[in-house]
Amino acid sequence: MGRTKRVLWGFMPLDYKAIEIYLEEMAEKGWMLEKVGLFTGRFRASEPRKIKFHINVFKDGGPLSPENTAEIEEHRKLCEESGWNFITSRDFLQFFYTEEGNPLPIETDDALEQKVIRSTLGKWGIISALLSIFILGRTIPLYLPPKYKFMLSFVGVSGITLP
Repeated sequence: MGRTKRVLWGFMPLDYKAIEIYLEEMAEKGWMLEKVGLFTGRFRASEPRKIKFHINVFKDGGPLSPENTAEIEEHRKLCEESGWNFITSRDFLQFFYTEEGNPLPIETDDALEQKVIRSTLGKWGIISALLSIFILGRTIPLYLPPKYKFMLSFVGVSGITLP
């Protein structure tokens, strides 16, 4: 098996266009995406080449749905017939690439694409933001007012600075 490397995956799902650019840069450096996890992306060494990536937001996906359903498989098959190769998926995002010059576009209607993005990624973004606010609202009062003895410990410093 070839060399692999893991990188910190600091992208949010709404950054899908930035992810495409990042993957194209990595391919030019000789690293091809294999898998995207919650916090890391795994790449394998390959020949440096210019590859076009597309990340498709699939409205029936998500963190609570199975990775391979009949609808997703059919969608991937249609994309592959259009000249795109499936790599991996993560929640709502389906990762494709092509080495061809001008494959058929996966998304042809910008208004429909934006509607799907708002209804899927926007909803989950709001849920995660509300959950974060709730957790912060429950934990910050535990640290206020700061106690001098607590601040002297590593746990105290990291508890205040990391969030």
